[in-house]
Amino acid sequence: MDKAYIRELNFDCDTFADAKESLNTVLQKLLGTMVGCGAKEGSITMKLDVGFRSETIQNYDAEIDAPEREVYMPQFFHKITSSVKINNEIHGATHNETDELYYNADTGNYEMRPIVNTAQRSMFDDDMDSAPIERDAPGEDERQDDYQYENGQ
Repeated sequence: MDKAYIRELNFDCDTFADAKESLNTVLQKLLGTMVGCGAKEGSITMKLDVGFRSETIQNYDAEIDAPEREVYMPQFFHKITSSVKINNEIHGATHNETDELYYNADTGNYEMRPIVNTAQRSMFDDDMDSAPIERDAPGEDERQDDYQYENGQ
């Protein structure tokens, strides 16, 4: 069989495009609800039901010695739900302490972005795009600066 007609069956394939779109929609709604009510935890549950529809067809495959053969056509049904836990208990979390939740009004989606414009300066701060590059004064020992920085001095 020509490989152009073979489609892989995994969660990255087109078969699950609707489920992934639903999952993304529920994620955005969950984040909006959590921000709106001040919740610290939420969850998403995806249920995927898998079934087969079988059919008997005429066999024209020379390698199969039978006049008919049974074929199976998979069917997938998904249900995605979310819930918000409204209390301050946290049992464990995966997070990045350098990013914050940001609502992008242009896309209508929540995103993770670097935390900017704080007392600790970073290259992501708003004023860093136009900031001139600072150069050491002539004669300063760069290795001394690096040594002091690495040792927290």
